[in-house]
Amino acid sequence: MFKKVIITIIVTSILSATVLAGPLFSIDKQKGGCVSCLVGIFDTRSAYVVNEKKVNIELLDVVKLATNYLIPIPVVQLYYMYTGFTNDGASGCLLGMYGGQYSVTSLTKYKTRTKEKWAILLIPGIQMALEVFNGKTWTEVVKAENLKK
Repeated sequence: MFKKVIITIIVTSILSATVLAGPLFSIDKQKGGCVSCLVGIFDTRSAYVVNEKKVNIELLDVVKLATNYLIPIPVVQLYYMYTGFTNDGASGCLLGMYGGQYSVTSLTKYKTRTKEKWAILLIPGIQMALEVFNGKTWTEVVKAENLKK
């Protein structure tokens, strides 16, 4: 019982801090390169967006990255999977496994890409990283793959 109370307090404190904190830091517009790829560690779609405009990295994304390695049950990742599922069904849930705040919330406006569905496998994830590195923007991806809902 005591463990459940402690875990509940920790989860509540993490989620409440993220709701109140907002963006942790911003990254200016890039033209591809390593910085864009590093943004992809936090959020896959934000990596494309940073090639066309300034992007805020949310505290929740940083917490997700940290909890994936520190806590056996990645609470924030489960939250993203749930949010993705409510916005776009099973494919949104898949995107929530490795995407971030922007990825799952943008599912209300955009469909899930085929590469995003299969990025849990290594090859599509590498392909997306190379696209970002070469300077491809989210607007170009939306037009090319007709992702607008």
